[in-house]
Amino acid sequence: MARGADAGSGRAPGELELAQRRRRRRLVRTGVLGLVAVLLVVFVIENWQPVDVRFWGVHSHPRLIWVIVGCLVIGGVVGYLMARPSRKRQGRGDKAGKAGKAGKAGKA
Repeated sequence: MARGADAGSGRAPGELELAQRRRRRRLVRTGVLGLVAVLLVVFVIENWQPVDVRFWGVHSHPRLIWVIVGCLVIGGVVGYLMARPSRKRQGRGDKAGKAGKAGKAGKA
């Protein structure tokens, strides 16, 4: 038998420890995801009641959870669009950088 190998699995001790760490990490990840799922279900149940919504003259009675989800989606889209660099700024920066390098190369 190879020296340092685990008799039962044929793996080196380091490989066995790595497999155990991966298994433990996967169990923790599954537990956290399960907890998040339970909390999400409780949140939905707690916010299932209908609410009055009046927006720009339109009056409706959606469930509160759909109002929350709609606000999250709208906020996410607005945040993404605000954080995304504009193409105009990127283009100007590249042209200015190339022009500066070309000018320096011509003087040398």
